[in-house]
Amino acid sequence: MISLLFWFLMLTCCAAVMVLGRSDGRIAVGMILIAVLLTDIAQHANMSWRSVNLGVMFFDVLLFIGLLCLMLKSACSWPIWMAASQSLAVEGHFATLLISQFDPKIYAAVTAGSSLICLFCMTVGVCLDHRAHKKPGLAQRRS
Repeated sequence: MISLLFWFLMLTCCAAVMVLGRSDGRIAVGMILIAVLLTDIAQHANMSWRSVNLGVMFFDVLLFIGLLCLMLKSACSWPIWMAASQSLAVEGHFATLLISQFDPKIYAAVTAGSSLICLFCMTVGVCLDHRAHKKPGLAQRRS
């Protein structure tokens, strides 16, 4: 049930960003969709969260690097928040490498929960940018 809810939220957020967003939003959606699909495959290959899930970690690190590149090239501020939230997942993976005993539920929650924050930042940021560009005075000042 939680998986279905995540897919619904993810697809709804991505659809909203595709409709309202500009090129940065579409690039972010592409990265998110690819990362979610590859992470899902990696997660099914290793269903246990009792040790570091290297496949999921690899794709989380790649998404983080991609979001950092988007953040550096974008004139918008929401990619900063996306990269920051994705860094939580990456930090969760590396912390698990360093700690010998950890609660698998916390590891799974930190890595999965950061993706919801990332989606939230992307969607709210794109919606705020869209609203700002609809106002004539502000759109001219930002260009």
